[in-house]
Amino acid sequence: MKYAFFGSSQFSVLVLEELKNNNLLPGLIVTVPDKPAGRKLILTPNPTKKWATHNKIKFVEFKSLKNPAINEGGADAVQILSKEEWDVFLVASYGKIIPSPIFNIPKHKTLNIHPSLLPKYRGASPIISQILNDEQEIGTSIMVIDEGMDTGPVIVQKRITSPPTPLQRKGEEFENPSLRGGQGGVLSAPELEKIMAYESVKLLVEVIDKWLVGKIEAKPQDNSRATTCGKIEKEDGFLDINMQSLPTGRQARKNLLKIKAFA
Repeated sequence: MKYAFFGSSQFSVLVLEELKNNNLLPGLIVTVPDKPAGRKLILTPNPTKKWATHNKIKFVEFKSLKNPAINEGGADAVQILSKEEWDVFLVASYGKIIPSPIFNIPKHKTLNIHPSLLPKYRGASPIISQILNDEQEIGTSIMVIDEGMDTGPVIVQKRITSPPTPLQRKGEEFENPSLRGGQGGVLSAPELEKIMAYESVKLLVEVIDKWLVGKIEAKPQDNSRATTCGKIEKEDGFLDINMQSLPTGRQARKNLLKIKAFA
């Protein structure tokens, strides 16, 4: 399978690591340019670019997939990605809307790993939002990208028990034993990201060959059940705690969920 991978975040890296473990390295990584980071606002590569460099995988970075004029050297994403024939594009936490001239390039379309049970939690922050909402029915979806925000038809989904038992790989416990759920039975965002990446790639491996030969069909989402989640702002992590009267019950639980979500 010849594919290009679109990603930029730590979740993207976790997915790439699992793909690597399954001998499914991408032929190209598409990511975003370096951004200022830290107090000194030093231009810093994103986690996916760092991973690509470390693993010697060719990468390209675009400020815009639509407007070549704002890309370095006027790079045209459509033109560059069309130079080779691709079986499929795979997306996991890329952070940008992918326009139809790009998601229609591959022979077998563009697939997105979305860590929620679509149509629930469409949008930019599904993992954090599921923790904040104390969601018990969590899972992951592999869908076909269309012009909407996570609205495309779903190829396959998997529910994940929350909190999960330790994951197994080759008869051994998964690398982080804290995945049992930790304090209060609540997974932190980094813990849940690891589980979602592992389960998502496992699911992809099970269906990708069938998808490429047309033996499996994607099914439309039920838009009437859709929920959305937006970008996270600093203010979302604010905790209002009076040390003279510590919260209990529902408010204490809400604070714990925030701590876990923004770990």
